Parts: sequence; structure tokens; C-alpha cells
Amino acid sequence: IKNLKSTFDYIDKVFVISKDKNHVLSSEGISAAKTHFNAFYCYNDYSYDYWRNFDFFNSDTYRILSPTIINENGQEKQIIPIISRQIGSSKIKNLIVVNLRLDVITKNSENFKYTPNTKFYIMNRYTGRIYSNYENQSDISITETNLYTNLTKNINTFDYKGNDGKKYTVFSYSSTDSPLGY
Repeated sequence: IKNLKSTFDYIDKVFVISKDKNHVLSSEGISAAKTHFNAFYCYNDYSYDYWRNFDFFNSDTYRILSPTIINENGQEKQIIPIISRQIGSSKIKNLIVVNLRLDVITKNSENFKYTPNTKFYIMNRYTGRIYSNYENQSDISITETNLYTNLTKNINTFDYKGNDGKKYTVFSYSSTDSPLGY
């Protein structure tokens, strides 16, 4: 767990939830699941009960959850949790949770800017929610806009006039038509 986290700067925490979901193994050690999710690593959208009742669909080997805010020792961060139940080709009994830091992913995207004012966002096409690390733009719904319509039509580059009256050029990218919609 420590090696995985230290290899990739965008990984915030990695932990394993035991099959009986009563314990969590992290780089800090083993803790009771209820204590871990209520005191050490508190997700805004995923409570202890969520993890206790978490179940995969039959065909899933992993699932990417919607971004959320976590509170760890009074520090808040935007996180994208990825849950896996498979290592290589072997299914395992426990859940492996890898939490990606949205701020680091956004910062890493700075190398790919088209202009100095380019901003990076992640959108779920099914919910119309956009996630970013920009202040006041961390969780926005855009389902009723032309921007959403163009993004869901897989138009890679288009001009868009924002609510502020400014004209923007949008470059979108999706490597696959993910069933999760990101």
C-alpha cells in the first residue's frame, strides 16, 4: 500500500476493506471500519453504512465512484474513489479502495494546456455533473445547457458562449464510452 501511494502522486490513500467489512487495512495500520470512515477518513458522500453495504454488479471488477470531498484530520480534499475486487486475473474477497486526488490530477493536466487560461474539468455524462478543483466550481450540474448537449454528442472541439457572455473554445476528450460515464 505504501509503495503504490508513493509511486503515484495523485493517489491520496489506498486501503483494503475486509470481506466482513469490519476492518480497514491502510498504511497507518488496521482499524475498525466504523472508526476509519467516521473518524479517520470521512467521505462527504460515502458513509460507513455505504461501505458496509457496498456490493458490486456481477460483471464489475472495479467501480469508479463520483468525486466527493473527504475530511482527514481537519483537511478537506476532493477525491475520486476507485474500488476493485480483482488483482490481475484473480478475484479477491476484500475490497481495494484507491482514492485519487482531483487537485493533483488537475495540476498534472497543466502540462497539456492549449492556452494559459485553459481549465481542466471531469464530467459524468449521465448525471451532468462537472467536477474540478477550481474555487466555486467543484460540483456543478450542466444538464440543461448547450455545453452538456455538445459534450454528450462527443463533439471534440466547439465554441461555447458562457452565462458570463464570454466565448470559450471547448476541447473534450473521452478515451472510451465508459459505462460509468466519465
